[in-house]
Amino acid sequence: MVVSPRGDMAWMRTVHPLDFVRVKTAIAASPQRDPLKRPKDALQAQIVQRLWDDYLAHLK
Repeated sequence: MVVSPRGDMAWMRTVHPLDFVRVKTAIAASPQRDPLKRPKDALQAQIVQRLWDDYLAHLK
């Protein structure tokens, strides 16, 4: 659920958290990726993985 600045609500479709982790991990490992962006990509993957492990794993 997302909320607009006017207060309207809408559903937002997005990728599965584990797909996000898989893609961000692959991007971070890619030699073509900007070296300054790799740590951010890896950290984002780690954070989402931790959130999954701690709070969402029961949704498998």
